[in-house]
Amino acid sequence: MNQIVSPPARQSCRRSPRRPRGCRDSLVRAALRIAGNLNQTNEHHGGHGPPDAAALLEACDAVRDRCRHLSRARYRGWRLAERRLREELLRDCRELQSAATQLLSRSSQSHRPGPLEVLGELRQLHEEFEAVELDLKEGVLSATTEPVELEDTHLGRFSIRLHLPRLADRPDASCFDCVALDPNPAHSSPSVTHPHVQDWQLCSGEASAPIVEALAQGRVCDAFVLVRSVLNTYNASSAYVALDEWDGVTCGECGHSYSPDDGRYCEHCCCDYCDECTGCCEACDGTCCRSCLGLDEEVGVYCCPDCRGTCAGCSRVVLNKHVDEATGLCPQCLKARTEGQVGGETESLADAPTEAMPVAAPTPVPMPATGSVTGPMTTC
Repeated sequence: MNQIVSPPARQSCRRSPRRPRGCRDSLVRAALRIAGNLNQTNEHHGGHGPPDAAALLEACDAVRDRCRHLSRARYRGWRLAERRLREELLRDCRELQSAATQLLSRSSQSHRPGPLEVLGELRQLHEEFEAVELDLKEGVLSATTEPVELEDTHLGRFSIRLHLPRLADRPDASCFDCVALDPNPAHSSPSVTHPHVQDWQLCSGEASAPIVEALAQGRVCDAFVLVRSVLNTYNASSAYVALDEWDGVTCGECGHSYSPDDGRYCEHCCCDYCDECTGCCEACDGTCCRSCLGLDEEVGVYCCPDCRGTCAGCSRVVLNKHVDEATGLCPQCLKARTEGQVGGETESLADAPTEAMPVAAPTPVPMPATGSVTGPMTTC
């Protein structure tokens, strides 16, 4: 009887490892999808620069325009506009950095990750993070960090979520969402849940290039670790909201916290104040804190240090336009001095001793000569 011998192909199939099930099966499908998206990106953009170059030029134009607007706000003294434009400039600079990183990565990229490499990264991800979730329907791979605390500010745990469809378009930090699970947002902006996270988007800073390189090579676990390292790092120069302003700006007058957008800046003492502790100079309509405002009691006008002076006579607050330039006196003191001078002169004249007026000697009348009188003579 002839024995039935299985074909070699069948034997090789039987000896090959069985396809993992459950979670492992999901990891395999996720690895296939990630590798496919990354290779699709390489085919569309690898070795070609126009799309990335256009994005780079657009980002350069945005930075240049924002710098021009910021210079104008500084020149005109628009403090709130200057603060807002500075934040927008930082965002534009991050876009420029991301565009430059993309262009450099695409020009030097040659390695195409395979599904097995990506599968190994996904398994390594479970060892780096305690909680890893995969939603193939939504195309999201997420990992949860430990609670983040920066400079005594508790920010809670974050869910780092990699959106797989985004890899086909732009494999960089924008593929990740950083969602706060125990949110403690900034007082001034509820969308900022971390100094480097706004609206779930991470400002990766110096980690931008390493993240792009890790994703391009299929090193998914390394990309997650890089994102986590950014969440555990604080850089005040690139923060959406500084940690010293996380709970709000402290008013220099009352000590209460408030949002920077709701405060006012006093140019005279160079401090920020809340609305309740600021006023308006009635002489120039400028903003001024209460400590710098002074009341001219004679006219009932509150004025700033630039619009008021001090009387040299009575030392009271007086508007500059009411101060006599020659004497530095207020109108009341100037009037009193003038009246005092006039009264003193009158009294000195009244009290002065009367001097005898000199009497002029009578002019002698010449007598006519004897015998020369023609008319009758009168005898006494």
